[in-house]
Amino acid sequence: MNKKAMDISMLIYLIKIGIFTGIIVITSMALVTMLQKTAIDTKVLESNIFMNHLIYSPHALGWYDAYAGRNIPGIVDVQNFNAARIESSYNYGKQNTNIAAQISLLDSQSRVVSNLSYNAQMLKRWIPVAGKSGSGSSTKISRTVYVLYAQGNKLNPGVLKADIYIPNS
Repeated sequence: MNKKAMDISMLIYLIKIGIFTGIIVITSMALVTMLQKTAIDTKVLESNIFMNHLIYSPHALGWYDAYAGRNIPGIVDVQNFNAARIESSYNYGKQNTNIAAQISLLDSQSRVVSNLSYNAQMLKRWIPVAGKSGSGSSTKISRTVYVLYAQGNKLNPGVLKADIYIPNS
């Protein structure tokens, strides 16, 4: 092979290596950019924890069976269905700016058995701005859970509906 042929084959070899290196670099940058997440959205997780606490905690809406000596999960006691009990069962500090909720207990024919507002002060602020974007607005997450509710000594099927509002800031 003469010198000119060697130079051309070396140039073709360098071009191949350059293209391959470029593809690797661009692919790596695309993967890193795609997989990098700067903000973690925990609103759905927070609403799940809020609902689970409502249903399963003996300090919230749960029904305490004196005979068994324990709280029965999934059964809501209508006597516990008041804002003061729910407010005392959560500890978000003196001024709760983390979460608010409108909670309804419905019977099997979708008639309202009881309503309550958790963190009513912030609820009034966040309902009008729910679904908007930016700081100062809120996100509304609706949750529905089928439960039994205790009224006196009778257990009735019902639905626990909650509209949970979490700030976007």
